[in-house]
Amino acid sequence: MGSHKGFLYEKNATEYLKRQRIVDPDFVSPGNEDEPDLEIRKGDKKTFCELKIKCASAGSLVLKYDSGWSFADTTSPLLYVAKEFKLFDVLQDTWSSKPYRFTPLYSESKAECYKKDKSAFREIKQSVTADCIGLYYRTKGAQYINIGTHGLYHFGTDVFGLGVRNFADCAEVWYRARVQYKKKSSYQFTFELAFKMNCHSVYNLAPLISRRDVNIKESNMEWYYA
Repeated sequence: MGSHKGFLYEKNATEYLKRQRIVDPDFVSPGNEDEPDLEIRKGDKKTFCELKIKCASAGSLVLKYDSGWSFADTTSPLLYVAKEFKLFDVLQDTWSSKPYRFTPLYSESKAECYKKDKSAFREIKQSVTADCIGLYYRTKGAQYINIGTHGLYHFGTDVFGLGVRNFADCAEVWYRARVQYKKKSSYQFTFELAFKMNCHSVYNLAPLISRRDVNIKESNMEWYYA
């Protein structure tokens, strides 16, 4: 349900910002986590913007184990962030044994393996510098993030001179690694980067009608064109 609402918010925001001439009429959202959600323009300048309904997960990946922990997806920008902040070092030190998930026993008894791994590999949750998320999105090419419930922020440089605040000055960021149950005793190890905001932006590119309604609230956009 959450991912569906996220897709609807991106769709509604894109259509709204096309009407506002902030997004080009022919823009098509890439629809994947490795590229920014929006390309926005101001005058002759263009840049990219990430969209979020609310404070939540910034990105997640499946972990694998082969003589040590790594990501199953070796091309994600999240890998660069994990290495930059030495996040795998914590995993190697804390989760030091080999999970049953990556042994032949898993194909024989998933339920038994899940029970053992859930007990042995406790969730890791650790605060990190807020620029960790800024680095992640800048690696994807985004200079801004718009959170439907909180507004617009930049990732270090307000390239359009909009007068919005730096995301890193307003956010608390953490990561967590855990055993995630799927279905029918299937499970995986996941790594997730998450955040919450301590202040609202004065501007919002695509404000929500409400937390439950992902349609866009029409607003005066003169601030953007100033």
